[in-house]
Amino acid sequence: MGQTVLGMCGVISLSMAGLGCDKPLPRPEPTVRSTKVVTLPAAPELSVTPYTARHSDGTLTVEGLLRERDKHIGTSVIVRGRVASAVKCAPIPQDLPTDAPPETPLPAPVIPDNCTPPQHLVLEDAGGNPKWKLTAYGSMKSQLGLASEGQEVTLTGDFNMISPDGVFLRQGGLLLLPDLAPPAPEPEPAPADEPATP
Repeated sequence: MGQTVLGMCGVISLSMAGLGCDKPLPRPEPTVRSTKVVTLPAAPELSVTPYTARHSDGTLTVEGLLRERDKHIGTSVIVRGRVASAVKCAPIPQDLPTDAPPETPLPAPVIPDNCTPPQHLVLEDAGGNPKWKLTAYGSMKSQLGLASEGQEVTLTGDFNMISPDGVFLRQGGLLLLPDLAPPAPEPEPAPADEPATP
């Protein structure tokens, strides 16, 4: 039965093909060429606009770092720019112990290392092209904790595309700020020489 069906399909398709081949196709009418003249604008200039990759002291500009991303990715860089926006962790107020005397001052608030939304800075070149913006990420113990909006800062960090904790992913590039070294403890004052007693 299967061969019969296949055979019938073959006969039908051949007969259909034969019917279609006997008919002549109509020839298209000749077309008349347009006489209108088209005036196109001049070709745009496609050269790369010049930019400043480094400041006079050798630190990278934001635009220079981002335009030369592939050259700097995975390396430690120093970049200078203006803080366009800053997201920081809010201090957490501390309570007094219940058995503390009433004249005890409140303890200083604690600043958390990480928070939601995640702490970060957005840098841009002062007076440069606002299209180029760099995200800098680190804990509040990094240079991020010291920077404020509108301030011009020089940041040192690793240039990558993703933060180690996966919080940020920036295909254009991300500056990862290391924690600053804690301040050295102040040396204890040397004991004063006691006067000799007679």
